[in-house]
Amino acid sequence: MIAEDRSHYIILSDLRFYYVDPGHWFMEKGRTGLDGAGGIS
Repeated sequence: MIAEDRSHYIILSDLRFYYVDPGHWFMEKGRTGLDGAGGIS
């Protein structure tokens, strides 16, 4: 039950981060730069 509560808390805090600052959330989750370009090969 503790693991389930912890997982629920992590999901809720991630959603809060998304709603407060979606731009940074996408940068953190997508691992892309501001221009959307991928890494240089």
